[in-house]
Amino acid sequence: MLSIVITEKSICERSTYDGLTQAILANDMPEIATSAVLDHYTNFSGYRGIMATQELQLAPVTFRLTHGELATFALEHGLSGYVDSLGTPLPLLDDAAADLFYTSFTDPNPSDYLWDLFGDRGNGLRLRFEVTPAAAQLRRIRYQTGTTLLKLINDALVQAGLPRFILKGVSRVGAFYLPMMFEGESETRLLAKRFPGGGAPVVQLPSREYWPIAIGSTNRTAQLKLLEVGVRKLDATKVSSRLPAWCSGVAVVTD
Repeated sequence: MLSIVITEKSICERSTYDGLTQAILANDMPEIATSAVLDHYTNFSGYRGIMATQELQLAPVTFRLTHGELATFALEHGLSGYVDSLGTPLPLLDDAAADLFYTSFTDPNPSDYLWDLFGDRGNGLRLRFEVTPAAAQLRRIRYQTGTTLLKLINDALVQAGLPRFILKGVSRVGAFYLPMMFEGESETRLLAKRFPGGGAPVVQLPSREYWPIAIGSTNRTAQLKLLEVGVRKLDATKVSSRLPAWCSGVAVVTD
């Protein structure tokens, strides 16, 4: 049954229906449901860790709250339970961030800017993956440029004296919306959410926690296939000769 619940404080969809949410998101920040070829930049230390473990680690969004994660979306879209009037995160936003884990990719077009910012000024490496999302969501980041369809709808509702429409899964949606200052990163984000009792494979260490995704094997979060290793200042021949056995057939190229 298709139904929407309207109360004094909000308009939302019942748990068995999300058609309006999906229609809005398809316009504002479409989900990539099929495989995509994307690049991931890392420093040499991060690269060694990936090669040694054969996995890519999703980090908690909590680490990026000082960069406007979640708060930018919440403030612009009137989610007063998540931020105060100045955009300062409230406990509800902190709680939401603690259960969101992400890693960043970008378009497969090597960039001086990205090499400098994420590739240790050319001393790191660029890993090209085929990414196929499963339980995790893969979306291009929507930067704070232009007005979202959600905001247009809610501005019209407020003007008419009605409550705002609240997207289903709104905490995850906010993680795909960043301040305009980061637009040059052209980020595509893989995001997973930890649900209570959901069996998320989160590894807890004394100082941090992370969500591992094995490379080259099927798992519930996403499938990652390493296609290429890019270098800039490092010697491609030496890097190629030191690839682990699981990277057999992976080309090492100089950008």
